[in-house]
Order: sequence, then C-alpha cells, then structure tokens
Amino acid sequence: MDSLLKNKYDVGVVIGRFQIAELSEAHRNIITSVLETHKQVIVAIGVSPTLGSKNHPLSYTARMKMIQKEFPSVIVTYIMDRPSDEDWSKELDKLIRAIVPIGSVCLYGGRDSFIPKYTGVYPTFEMAIVTTEQGTKIREEIGKEVCDSVDFRKGVIYHSQNQYPKVLPTVDIAVVRKTGKSFEVLMARRKDGDLLQFPGGFVDPSDISLEDAAKRELGEELDIEVDNFAYVCSSLIKDWRYNNTSERIMTTLLKADYVFGSGKPNEKENEFYSSEWVSLNNLNTTEVKPNHKGLFESLLKYYGIKIKKINNKEEEME
Repeated sequence: MDSLLKNKYDVGVVIGRFQIAELSEAHRNIITSVLETHKQVIVAIGVSPTLGSKNHPLSYTARMKMIQKEFPSVIVTYIMDRPSDEDWSKELDKLIRAIVPIGSVCLYGGRDSFIPKYTGVYPTFEMAIVTTEQGTKIREEIGKEVCDSVDFRKGVIYHSQNQYPKVLPTVDIAVVRKTGKSFEVLMARRKDGDLLQFPGGFVDPSDISLEDAAKRELGEELDIEVDNFAYVCSSLIKDWRYNNTSERIMTTLLKADYVFGSGKPNEKENEFYSSEWVSLNNLNTTEVKPNHKGLFESLLKYYGIKIKKINNKEEEME
C-alpha cells in the first residue's frame, strides 16, 4: 500500500462482492494491507436483490463467513445494490457512519470496482484485487466440475432451496386468416401427442418483446410470415415437467394475421409433425390439447364466437 496512506485514516473500508468459493491471494493482500494501516477495518459486501444467479451465486452469509474465518478482527457488513449510483453512494455513507460515528475514513476497491461510480463524501483508493472478469472466469470453471462430496451435494441443495419461486414466461401465437365470412387459425400437432395446439415457446433473454419472441418462435417452428400482433389473453399453463417444482409457466396468447407461407413445420426443428388450418366456427375444443383449451376458448371470445354446451360436449357457434 502507498506509504502516504499509512496511519492517515482511522477506518479502512474494503468494498467488493467476493463471489468466489475462496478468497483469492489478491483479496487476502488487500484486507491484510488495510488491517496493517488502519485502526479499524470494515468489509462491505455488495448484495444483489437477485438470488442464485450466475453472477451472484453466493448469499451474503456464505461470503461473510468466508471472510471472517480468515480475518476474525474485521467488521463484515453488507451494502445492497440500489437503482442508481448516487443512491448507492448515499446508502454506503450512511452505513459507514452507523458503524463508526467518528473518525476519518478511506474506501478501498480493486480494478473495475465501485470507485469510478462512487459519488459519496469519502476518499477512495484503488488496489490490486480480483477483477469482475477474473471472478466470472473462476465461477465458470467451477460450474464445469461435479465434486463427489457431501458438502458439494449440500451446497447444490442449499442453492436450490434459497431462490425465489419463478414464473417462466412463454408466448403462444394464434395465426389467423379470414376465409369468406369465417376465420381459420393455424394449429399444429407435436410428435409426443395427437391433439392440436398453438405454436409457441419460452421467451428468450435476447427477445426485446413478446412480439419479438413470437416472431422468433414462428420462424423456428413453421414456414410462415405474419403481422399485426394483438393481445388475446394470458394464463398459467399446466406442464408435467414442472409438476413437482415451485416453478410455473405463464403464457401470453397473441393473435397475428397471416401474410404468406405454407405454414408447414420446419424440417430442421422437427418439433411438430403436422400443422393445419382449422375453422374457429366448427372445431370442437375436445380436439385441442388440454393445456391450450382455455387459450382456444379465449380466442373464440376475442372473435365473438360463443361456446355452447350440448350433451356435456362443447361446440362453437357464431
């Protein structure tokens, strides 16, 4: 550490995320150096509101224990991420003064750290510490290895039990064309079942909107071009793959107008083995896959087609 900083400040505050399985040599060096030159040392761990993500796999408690095991004399606390750098800086300043009401303070971080974005009242000093890129690479390498140990399996279970329940977004598309006075919708049959369903799939992180996801899914699954997307409904979807999990699928049904194309399944994907245009006025909903039946009924309502029950069977009528 710069000799000019030695004993200049009463309190040294080391700030980082420490999202690795064990402290690196750089981590140990920075904490040791700050301990040698300050009367009191605080380690503030950055905490994200998200749980168990690739960039934030470890909880605050896990990282706090890792640091205190090697450096029992330091004060370990946390600083939550905030919507803006200014809010975060103010929160950090308040946190420090709540722990040490008096005394001069200096903040320490590594390359690619908080320092360029910090707008608070305390001086900062950049030190050699593991960078975000290096930490990411370490996590990626750890993620490739399966260890045969009780602690490893406990860790995997702990991770699974400490996540928010998730709703997985999907999109389904009702491609519609008008034939005379009635409407037809393009539906398909998967290889694992004979009933009709709408084309669609999971929303991808690269999609910028549900409409964008719908275009991508249609392009992957069917030979067809559409336009004029419109919202029809949204609904929870029962999927056997998630029967014994806390995750649920929420789909959005979008209507799109047919422009051109055969509408046949793409050979490369092979997700559907057939597709067909069906009349909204004549199709019996018993021919529709159970978890798409409610979506189909919503489409009928969208076009003002009533559902009438006859002998406990549902038939569609204008």
